[in-house]
Amino acid sequence: MSNESVIGAIRAHHERMERELDELVRRIKAGAARGDAGAAGRALDAWCREDLVPHAAAEERTLYAAAAELPPAALLIEAMVADHRAIEATVAGLAGAADPLELLALGAALQAQFRVHLAKENDQVLPALDAAGVDLGPLLEGMEELVGEH
Repeated sequence: MSNESVIGAIRAHHERMERELDELVRRIKAGAARGDAGAAGRALDAWCREDLVPHAAAEERTLYAAAAELPPAALLIEAMVADHRAIEATVAGLAGAADPLELLALGAALQAQFRVHLAKENDQVLPALDAAGVDLGPLLEGMEELVGEH
C-alpha cells in the first residue's frame, strides 16, 4: 500500500470516528433536553473505551513511535501524547457522570479535544512521516484501530 493510500485510509477512519462522536454527543444533548441522558452517556463511554482509547494506544505504538524518531517532529509527538492523556482524563470523567448537563459538558469537551487533535495528526504528523520517507504500509499492517476495516 502506498503512503498516499494509507494516509487516505487513516483520514477516512478519523472522519468516521468524528461522525460517530458527533452523533453520540447529539444523543446526549437530546437526552439532556428530556432530563435523562444516562443511556446516551453510557453509549459514549462505551465507544470511547472500545474505539477511541484503543485508537490512541495504537497510534502511540506505531505512528507516534516512528515520528518521535524524526528530530523535527519529536516535540509535536510529545504534544500529541499529552493530547491523548487529556482525552483519557475526559473519558474517565464519563464513567462517573450521571447528571445530564455534566455528560453534555464532557461530550462537548471531548468533541473539541478530538477535533483539535485530529487536525494536528492529519495536517502535521502524517505529512511529516510521509516527507521523511517512512513506509506507512508495513508499519500499520493489520492495524484496524488506525485505518478502519481495509
